[in-house]
Amino acid sequence: ILMADREDEEAEQAEMEAAAQAEAEAAREEEQEMKTVTVEYPKDFDPLAGAPASTAPPPQQQQKPEGAPTPAKKEDVIFEGTTEDLQKLVIESPVPVLLDVYADWCGPCKQLT
Repeated sequence: ILMADREDEEAEQAEMEAAAQAEAEAAREEEQEMKTVTVEYPKDFDPLAGAPASTAPPPQQQQKPEGAPTPAKKEDVIFEGTTEDLQKLVIESPVPVLLDVYADWCGPCKQLT
C-alpha cells in the first residue's frame, strides 16, 4: 500500500511539473507574439486633412411607422392588487401578465427593489 501511495504521489508530482512547464512555455510564446512597434510621423501631420467633408444629412427624429401603437401610460398597465383581486387581474387576464409579489415587511423583497 505504501508503495502504491508513493507511486501515486510521484505521478501527481510529474503531472503538476508537466502542467507548470506547459504554462511557462505558453507564457513565453505569448511574450514573443506581443511586440511594440513605434511609428514616426511628421510633426505637422493632420490625419483629417485628406478626409473628404462629411455630406451626411443631419440626423432626423425617428418617425413612428404608420399604425404604430401609442406608448402606454404606467397607470394603465401597472396595477396594485390584493388576494381578492388575484383572480380577476392575473388568472382571467386576456393578455400575458408579469406578477411581482412584494410585501413591505419582507426583507428580501425590499432588497430586490
